[in-house]
Amino acid sequence: MVEKILTYPDERIRSISQDIHKFDEELFGLIDDMKDTMQANNLEGLAAIQIGYKAKVILLKDENGDILELINARVTEAEDSVAITETTSYYPGITININRFNKIKVSYQDRDGVFRSLRPSAEFGWLIQRKIDYTFSATSIQKVNKEELRRIEKLLAKGVGPVEREEERTVNYRDYLYKAVNYLLVLGFVSLFAPLFTDAAETLEKVYLFEQILSTVILILIIIYFFYAQYESKRQRVCTSCQTTNIFALSMFASAKLIVFFIAGYFLVNPA
Repeated sequence: MVEKILTYPDERIRSISQDIHKFDEELFGLIDDMKDTMQANNLEGLAAIQIGYKAKVILLKDENGDILELINARVTEAEDSVAITETTSYYPGITININRFNKIKVSYQDRDGVFRSLRPSAEFGWLIQRKIDYTFSATSIQKVNKEELRRIEKLLAKGVGPVEREEERTVNYRDYLYKAVNYLLVLGFVSLFAPLFTDAAETLEKVYLFEQILSTVILILIIIYFFYAQYESKRQRVCTSCQTTNIFALSMFASAKLIVFFIAGYFLVNPA
């Protein structure tokens, strides 16, 4: 059965995969589903966690196009680090500059539980290293330098890559808070036109009181947004630095609009 592949910002990819102890029909069924998923998406490799299964199972197409099954795989030897550029289905549309080892030894078990080892070619070894990283809860950007991380975070913040399917989307509740702030500000700015329709002091006094209450509510929402948005970004554990910058900028922008609204209300609507 073809399974859905996890893509950014789905946090399930950060789960640690569990060692396989039972080599049974359940395991073979998972392997079959992974093969179907690889074929349907034309993939060179796939870790079980990439389709939401917390199991240390990796499938790879070797140099001959055959499917190699690695269970409980670990890199036991590594040397000759080299800088390469790679892509991964978790971050679609983004290339990543990263260091990988040209020479590795991989220890694993086959579907019968037999212990084996492999010394792959350099390029095939890069693919294996990337998939093993997934089984230990690491994506590529956890292994890049700070400069490359900042570049990738900027791309992620801009929304590079296709939008996730709705059922896979990670909901950002902070967006609803920010929308509420903007809607209330629009309502407030509309109220500034009250003097155009009436000059009754009693009516303007009520409008001005409404604007004062509204300003207080908006200020409270901005403060809640600022702290909750940071909490939410830390929980997601992705692109934290770029999200923090955006949160601060949005909060300051909303605050500036609130100040303009408050001053305009004082001079335009205040009956005194």
